[in-house]
Amino acid sequence: FPSFEPTGPTSVPTSVPKVPTKFPTHSNSPSKFPSRSLNPTDDSKFATTVTRCVDLGNAWQNVQSPDECEEANTYFGRTLTNMNDHPMGRGPCGCTYHKFGTLDWWGVQGGARETNCDPNKQCTDFNGRGEGDLGCYCRRVSQATEFPSFSPTKLTSAPTISPVKSVCVDDKTFKYKNKNFGKCAKFLKKKNKRITRCNLWDKKFGRLVKNHCPETCNYCAERCQNDSEAKFTFGTKKYTCETIPIKKCSKKFKKKLVSETCRAKCQFCV
Repeated sequence: FPSFEPTGPTSVPTSVPKVPTKFPTHSNSPSKFPSRSLNPTDDSKFATTVTRCVDLGNAWQNVQSPDECEEANTYFGRTLTNMNDHPMGRGPCGCTYHKFGTLDWWGVQGGARETNCDPNKQCTDFNGRGEGDLGCYCRRVSQATEFPSFSPTKLTSAPTISPVKSVCVDDKTFKYKNKNFGKCAKFLKKKNKRITRCNLWDKKFGRLVKNHCPETCNYCAERCQNDSEAKFTFGTKKYTCETIPIKKCSKKFKKKLVSETCRAKCQFCV
């Protein structure tokens, strides 16, 4: 091909912006890219449970303040009649909601004396309070909601998020039917009864034993997967694990928590 020789002006017009010689690097400073984004999307911002937030999986934790307690209550469309931010007695960690529209925020584990709480207490019928307790509010802190760190070596490389690996160990705080004999080590000690007991459902709290005692039950790989045959009906709508909304993960179907069956969808192992 013949070489092209420009006949026009050789200088670039001053009105055309210059292309930077270096591409800017992404900062992880809190003002631009926070290292963690709590509750980034409305469809998975909060959840409810009748047991403990940790039972929903590592993607969830207790709400951390009275203000967040009220925010969760509004998120679920409930009307607040009274907010107790320093209730008497030591209750379950986080925020509980009740039959008559009241909220109790019990504090965080290891907090001040008046706001300390018991992380092992269930969200319902604690201290023998009865049926007025409806459950706890939980907030999402999933690894999947974090912003990735940007350090591309080439312009074509894309930032990646490293998945959190689930550690296959028994939950030392788990108790079948909330009884001391129901701890993994005691409840599954007898080998001739282990298979049967691993497959038991604690229908009071909606939990499957082998989900919480995976090491003893040899249930490590399957524990983080959805049950492909599971079907749910809420009202007039029918779902499978693939189609059920995230906000249903904390609900019970036939006395079983959805998160205990749709473990991948509900990020039970994250």
